[in-house]
Amino acid sequence: SAVSLTNNVAGNVTSISLTAGIWDVSSIVTFTGGATLGGFYAASISTTSATLGTEGDNLVRFPFLTLASTNLSLPIPSYRMTLTSTTTVYLVAACSFTLGSASAFGRISGTRVG
Repeated sequence: SAVSLTNNVAGNVTSISLTAGIWDVSSIVTFTGGATLGGFYAASISTTSATLGTEGDNLVRFPFLTLASTNLSLPIPSYRMTLTSTTTVYLVAACSFTLGSASAFGRISGTRVG
């Protein structure tokens, strides 16, 4: 289910617990709501709760699009993670808007490769 987002504040959409090893992690987040007059939408895979990652690495960003009549989905392609212990990996979303509201929902998945 969708989680409400606060203007310019990163929030957790969902998470997954992964054991030690090498993982390829991917996700997709969909923004919905009636947000208008904003600046950006961002989605990230992160091992730190409610914290965006590094753009061009494990963070994708899209310039503002009014959500009054549409949803916006941002996929994060496979991101390789080497974990030394069981770790919670978060799907994080953020957006900047002036009016209205925004929510996000999505999924995160991991494939162990080593």
